[in-house]
Amino acid sequence: MLRKLSIVFAILISVFIISCDNKDEISLVEFTEEILPNEEITELTINNRHAVVTSGDGNEYMVNLVNRAEMLDLVSAVQTTNVGVKIIYSNTVDAGFGLYVWQLFSWVLIFVIPIHFVLLIIALIKIIRSTVAMNEKILYALISIFFPFFGSIIYFAVGKKA
Repeated sequence: MLRKLSIVFAILISVFIISCDNKDEISLVEFTEEILPNEEITELTINNRHAVVTSGDGNEYMVNLVNRAEMLDLVSAVQTTNVGVKIIYSNTVDAGFGLYVWQLFSWVLIFVIPIHFVLLIIALIKIIRSTVAMNEKILYALISIFFPFFGSIIYFAVGKKA
């Protein structure tokens, strides 16, 4: 029983760690020292504080720019090492798929948050009234609190059988 719960807990932590991985964005220094000497750059798109650099191989690099001086340094470095680079300046925000997902997510939250609180309260009451050992009660309560919505469902699926 405790083994099943620890496996579910490990899976939830793994999903959380994978979803927080942001490896696509690199700094200007890293780009100019490691990538620029080795790649033939064909296109440079600058949008607000980011630059998307496309190489001849089709690789894309997201370069994080802190200020305007870094943007100018990036443009001059790319132009000096690669002749005929297409440079695109864009001040618009690309709405794209992410905006639609965010709008859908905000509407879903209106319904999920009240359900979450009801499930959490019911789960905590049942955990307190259960006859399992105190350390299991604490573990179930922590999972229910720190993994919103899914923690309560995990308790109802795994914890009630104990």
